[in-house]
This record gives sequence, C-alpha cells and structure tokens, in this order.
Amino acid sequence: MTVQECYATLGGNYQEAIGRLMNDALIKRLLGKFVSTYSLSELETAVKNQDGHEIFERVHALKGVVGNLALTKLYNLASELTEKTRGCAVGDKYEASVEYATIALEFDKTVSVIKDCLSL
Repeated sequence: MTVQECYATLGGNYQEAIGRLMNDALIKRLLGKFVSTYSLSELETAVKNQDGHEIFERVHALKGVVGNLALTKLYNLASELTEKTRGCAVGDKYEASVEYATIALEFDKTVSVIKDCLSL
C-alpha cells in the first residue's frame, strides 16, 4: 500500500501531508513514530475519571499530532471533543465515554492501517 492509498483509506488528506512534510519518506517516518509512541491511555484514564480538564488536555494533544499528520478523520473527532471540553477547569466533571469510544475505534483503525502501510 502506498502512502497515498494509506491516507485515502484513513480519510486523511495526503495533499496536505505532502505539502507540509514534502516527501513520502518523512511522512512514513512520522507515521511510524506516531504508531510506536502514541497511545490513548492517558485520555482513557481522564475519561474514566470524568476529569474534564484532563480530557481537554489529552484530546487537544491528540488533535495536534494527528492534525500535523493530516489524518483528517481522527483529527475531526478529536477536534469535536476538544471544543466540548474547552473551558473545563481543574475539578470540572465531564462525561465523554461515547465520544471516547468513537475516537478509540478510529485510533485503532488508524494504527492498524498505518502498520499495514509501513509493513510493521
């Protein structure tokens, strides 16, 4: 699978990624780094604790990473929860289990497709 096919499968924006990162080799390297280093464990914990401020912090970080990689579908999901929790102060409760389940499903799909693309 080519990088362009990978992006098409993920609902990503390959043209945005190539415009920002300049070549497939760098995109592959950064996708590999994403797969090997990023997890949703801290976001999952924040959701279980209904910690609105921490949910915001964690999902905002995810939004930044996937936005830089132009993984548009996952970015849009993270962006929605970011906006819902923006303004949550320390100690604010927020129930985000439904949103988290959707993000986690798309995250797992994204990781799986990237692994296929990079033959990991």
